[in-house]
Amino acid sequence: MLLSRLTSIHLLICAAIAVSAAASSAQEPMLVKGGQAEAAIVIAPDASEFARWLAGELAGHLKKLSGAELPIVTADKLPAGKPLVVLGGPQANPLAAAAEARQLAKFTGLKPDGFVLKRTELDGVPVLLAGGNDEVATMYAAYDVVVAAAEHWIAEQEKAGTGWYAGTDPSRQNIAPMTCMLKICICSCSR
Repeated sequence: MLLSRLTSIHLLICAAIAVSAAASSAQEPMLVKGGQAEAAIVIAPDASEFARWLAGELAGHLKKLSGAELPIVTADKLPAGKPLVVLGGPQANPLAAAAEARQLAKFTGLKPDGFVLKRTELDGVPVLLAGGNDEVATMYAAYDVVVAAAEHWIAEQEKAGTGWYAGTDPSRQNIAPMTCMLKICICSCSR
């Protein structure tokens, strides 16, 4: 009896969370929507050759999944009204430094190869922070974004009944609401 009651309460809580997530995911910024880039990848104005390569690598993999090419911009030339994927930690990207200074993310104290992958906002702009305290950690963060996007893409194909293996046209695809990139995928991802 008690177990049955607890199970019922647990199911009600889960349903409330799912309904709340469904309402918020409809408004959640997307990386790609309808085959069009919705976000931009941001690197530092004086980014290293490796950081520039990594931004191209991230953009290339997202293009393979969606058909859309996310622009790569520098932190001093941000596009108006676009969500941002901030690549690099506070030493490598001034936007990551600003996020840490405002206590929106904590890079200090990360273990070697540790990284931050966090959805936040800077001055009202949706931001996905993807970086660590060195280039290797930032590379791990970037590839984690790629993996999460690929998982979302496969889930969308399965939901549409086309199957990811069917060679569907990627230009009609969406790539993950930004919260999905954080693997907080209650509604729009199959997990």
